[in-house]
Amino acid sequence: MADIQLAERYLYPGERWFGRGNLQVRTLLGSCVAITLWHPGLKSGGMCHYLLPEDPTRSRARAPDPRYADEAMGLFLRDIKRMRTCASDYRAGLFGGGNMFTALERAWTVDIGRRNSEMGRSLLRRYGFTLVYEDVGGKLHRQVILDITDGKIFLRRGQGNTVILAVN
Repeated sequence: MADIQLAERYLYPGERWFGRGNLQVRTLLGSCVAITLWHPGLKSGGMCHYLLPEDPTRSRARAPDPRYADEAMGLFLRDIKRMRTCASDYRAGLFGGGNMFTALERAWTVDIGRRNSEMGRSLLRRYGFTLVYEDVGGKLHRQVILDITDGKIFLRRGQGNTVILAVN
């Protein structure tokens, strides 16, 4: 049996991807948070990498911006509707939200990693997603890879070993 060639899509801060295919979506997180979604029946899903819980200017006279958790979620909900599925069909993961700043920097960031994690958890709960993996907080960066073909998540904390999280 021939090996399936997987394409890779790297998400930079403020980006998102949703769809199907032989693809791995990956990102690197500090205080930012990634939400992963995967539909086991359709073998589809996505990932977002958001920087802030919401737009501090509250400017709604523009297209939705995935740099903000609430707007990235709105885009995911639009994608899910287009697929004729519902949120509860998806297995979700929540990653990142590390405390990456010094004590002086934390004074003006108001623990953005914690706020990002809380917002992600709240949005997933509000819209009825099934949260199967959560790895947030701490002081290490994380690399997260979502394999769209089988829903596996590869997680590396700091310079540690990669852990494979299988979605059943």
